Amino acid sequence: MTFAVLLIFSLWIFHGVLLEFFYKQIKTQNLKSTANAITATIENSTIEDVETIKNTANDLAIKNEVSIMLIATSDELFFPEFSILADKGNMLNNMSPYAMLEIYNEALEKNGEVLQRYQRGEQAFVGRNEKDIPKRVKDDEFHQWGDSAFDETFPSHSFRPGAPAFFKTGITQEIILARVIYSGDKNEYLLLLNSVITPLKSTVKTLKSQLVFQSILILLVAALIAKLLSRRISSPITEINRSAKKLAAGNYDTSFSGDGYLEVSQLSDTLNFTAQQLKESDKLKQELIANTSHDLRTPLTMIIGYAEVMRDLPGENTPENVQVIIDEAQRLTTLVNDMLDLSQLQSGNAELCESKFNITSLTADIIERMRKLTDKDGFVFEFNRSKDVFVNADETKITRVIYNFLSNAVNYSGDSRRVIVTQKVSAGVVRLEFTDFGSGIPKEKLPNIWDRYYKIDSTHKRSQSGSGIGLSIVKTILELHKARYGVVSDTNEGSTFWFELSVSEIIK
Repeated sequence: MTFAVLLIFSLWIFHGVLLEFFYKQIKTQNLKSTANAITATIENSTIEDVETIKNTANDLAIKNEVSIMLIATSDELFFPEFSILADKGNMLNNMSPYAMLEIYNEALEKNGEVLQRYQRGEQAFVGRNEKDIPKRVKDDEFHQWGDSAFDETFPSHSFRPGAPAFFKTGITQEIILARVIYSGDKNEYLLLLNSVITPLKSTVKTLKSQLVFQSILILLVAALIAKLLSRRISSPITEINRSAKKLAAGNYDTSFSGDGYLEVSQLSDTLNFTAQQLKESDKLKQELIANTSHDLRTPLTMIIGYAEVMRDLPGENTPENVQVIIDEAQRLTTLVNDMLDLSQLQSGNAELCESKFNITSLTADIIERMRKLTDKDGFVFEFNRSKDVFVNADETKITRVIYNFLSNAVNYSGDSRRVIVTQKVSAGVVRLEFTDFGSGIPKEKLPNIWDRYYKIDSTHKRSQSGSGIGLSIVKTILELHKARYGVVSDTNEGSTFWFELSVSEIIK
């Protein structure tokens, strides 16, 4: 509607107020362009080329609705070479030779060109006294114009007897352009051009009447378009807003529909994706709480149970029962610490303390400690490497990564109880692979195993060791190092977890 109002306002300004101004400017510009074209023709012509000049002027007069007169001023002559009159009642056809002479002199005084505007009057010489009419200075210079009594005087811009009078005024009806030009053979000419400006009052009045109806029509159409557009835009947005309120209230099954404009449709698709992600996140969060509660409750139950037995039953205060309590307390401590570490890592507050260290030696030490911890269970570890490799990284956090990968391999090695660690170096990158020979992971579940809420088996089982969220910690640490990592696995074929770091130094 604002656009429509601005459009109507501009129409009223240009058609009602500025129409006459632009009309006069266009008329003046046509006059000047015509004079320029004729001037260029004459300057490239001689006195014998009058017909060529006349033909050019005739075409321009028809095209631009201009009256044209060319007057020779050379060799004591001052007479028209030709005249082309678009309107026989205009100034050129009624102007006396004396008026032409005065315009000629005025053009000479103003660097060869003069442009004047006039309004047609009802009487000749209105407002002038006979004593104000100047006498000719040298009568013999103007014999070629006749010897009538009228020719004894030549009032300023006078015209032939009985012709309408024209006077300088601020109201424009006719425009005269006079220009002194020279032909190619140096002959002097006075070029006179006249353009009649038709009064526009009736035209403006007609346009204003039309603008009233046009304004009403534009406003009605604008109102209709505004209503249709607002419905088309606001209706889907209103529905999206209503669904968004349901989503904010925790209803993740809500759906967003936004037909129509591309942006609204894209917003709807984005919100549907967001709702699906929130639903999945909420589901996994609930599973995490359930799983974590189970992992916390089990060691607490065992600690309380063994402690009560040792308190109530004589002879049960044995080193074995005390060791059970210690083991379960350590498991509980490990779980809590892992949850706190994961929370800190994913909050963005964790910082890397990088240093240069021997990752080959570090891996061998961790494998040796793991061998001692699992020796009674019959686990076998192999470490394949051909050289010692140094890297620049956070040694404490990389230690955590290697330990978690080894623990994961031990927990899921199955009956084989065999774990192979392989170090490979290529193109300035060291790659550590941790292979177990357990039940493996289905291919469709591989992208989700790094999620802290995800578990492969829907039935939660107590981990043999660790907290059960080790892979989430590994993922976060490796991403902090901008390291590549991954897993290769399939059902009943075991799994190989790996990660890569840039090599700092190699010692064979």
